[in-house]
Amino acid sequence: MKQRGKGSWHDLEKSEVERPQGAGTRRLRRLVVDVGACSRCCGCVELAPQLFRLRPDTDLIEVVDTTTIDEELVAEVMKFCPEDCIHWEED
Repeated sequence: MKQRGKGSWHDLEKSEVERPQGAGTRRLRRLVVDVGACSRCCGCVELAPQLFRLRPDTDLIEVVDTTTIDEELVAEVMKFCPEDCIHWEED
């Protein structure tokens, strides 16, 4: 199980992504950034600027568009996050 950083979850997603969970059951999940653990290296912004941005007013990383998520790209961003603070959160 992944350790969560200190601080609260800050999920600024615009929509939820449905994921199949077995025979006929669907669950929703969100892409979230644990801003308490985030070092603001901006690697996610460099790798996937269509999904992440650094808000100039708060200096926090946010998820900006989840309407067309490339899950392979998200997996790549998660893999290179030095603080391991980008996660899928299931409802």
